[in-house]
Amino acid sequence: MIENSAKPVLAVGRSALLIHRLFGGRIEEGNPLLGGGEVHKFRDHLLLQNIPNRFSVWGSTTACISKWGNGFFPISTRDSKCMIAGHVSRPICTFSFHPELYESEFGTQLFRNYFSYVANLELFNSRDIDFTKRTELLYRSLEKKYRDELKDSRIVVALSGGIDSSVLIHLLRELIPEDDIYPVFISTSLFPREKELKIIRYFKDRFTNFQEIEWGEEIFEKLRGVTSADEKRKIISLEFQHSFSKVLQNWSTEGLTHFAEASVYSSYNSRGDKARTEYSMLDKASAANLKIIQPFSTLFKDQLKLLGSCFNIPPFLLSSQPYPPPGLAIRIAGEVTREKVSLLSKISLFLETEFKHRRLERYSSQYFPVLLDSKTISNRGGKSAVGAVILLRAVEAVDFMNAKVSQLPLNELVLISSKLIETFPEISRVLYDLTTKPAGNIEWE
Repeated sequence: MIENSAKPVLAVGRSALLIHRLFGGRIEEGNPLLGGGEVHKFRDHLLLQNIPNRFSVWGSTTACISKWGNGFFPISTRDSKCMIAGHVSRPICTFSFHPELYESEFGTQLFRNYFSYVANLELFNSRDIDFTKRTELLYRSLEKKYRDELKDSRIVVALSGGIDSSVLIHLLRELIPEDDIYPVFISTSLFPREKELKIIRYFKDRFTNFQEIEWGEEIFEKLRGVTSADEKRKIISLEFQHSFSKVLQNWSTEGLTHFAEASVYSSYNSRGDKARTEYSMLDKASAANLKIIQPFSTLFKDQLKLLGSCFNIPPFLLSSQPYPPPGLAIRIAGEVTREKVSLLSKISLFLETEFKHRRLERYSSQYFPVLLDSKTISNRGGKSAVGAVILLRAVEAVDFMNAKVSQLPLNELVLISSKLIETFPEISRVLYDLTTKPAGNIEWE
């Protein structure tokens, strides 16, 4: 048990609360840290070597340490609550936030100080490895793990056209013959059709086994009258199940052996209890006795982009704005209709054009519009009119575990808003989302 061990222990986030509880401390709800906050040095300690007295951190907890565990003492605090604590006689420290996140200041220095001065461990300086070498090491580690395992395999890959599945299928093409890869793309009618056609053409030209399934108008019949985000996800998830089962039946004589799933760590971490299309496909793949491989399940989004740079993937796949598996259905608040998807598709492409033209992509890792389920009054040419409301969401993120609100210039936001309303007479008002992750997810629903 940790209480009786002399080994170094560094507890981060909610595990910090557990450590204090194990040592007789008390945890209480309150003083939540959901997003950014500032901690203050409480006392001098080697853990704070080369770190200022005040610095910003990022957290995702609604509880705090009201009484630290026996043998512990506070090193840094926030609103009189212990945020960094050390043990008087053992190499144990706790951080009640997440120093490993890019959004936390001096996180790397905190880790270095702990391992060097508290745990007395020798550190390896990864900064001595250049970009090319890091990319090669990442690729070689995956190649070593999967080349022998996938020899003589035939693998199904579900393509979305996003960076995850695009990098996955290019990785597989390096490991096994192209004819042993079976890509499937489900055209849901819930994405901008222009983007879908570009994705279909690209993969159809490169993979002889490529198969497309179209949902058409039927999905809108099933979504008619549905306003709950959870219900929309469930309906779409069931459609994915049905489509994937159909694909597996079509390929039943092909001798398929594996199903490759592309989600990165942040996708698994943010799922919670929501219905996800990936779960549906994994279930169907298991039912068909396919072995499941998930090469990216421990990687972050920035690592995946690093890996993708090995394969000469075109920018419209590697650097495009991502769409969630349910498509625009969860960027439309309320009922989803063909007309709303068509409108939001045009606005999405409009927004991408404006961001590129105004060079706003340097401020944002991801941005998109949301069509709200409300109407407001506008004034056009001296006449009153009622129109829809568009919400703009733009965030800065590296690994997408957390996200800051993009600090877009206000004058640019106003210009985009005005141009959007001029271009789309259906729209009467434009809002900007100021919510970080946490507490809000990046996606709207």
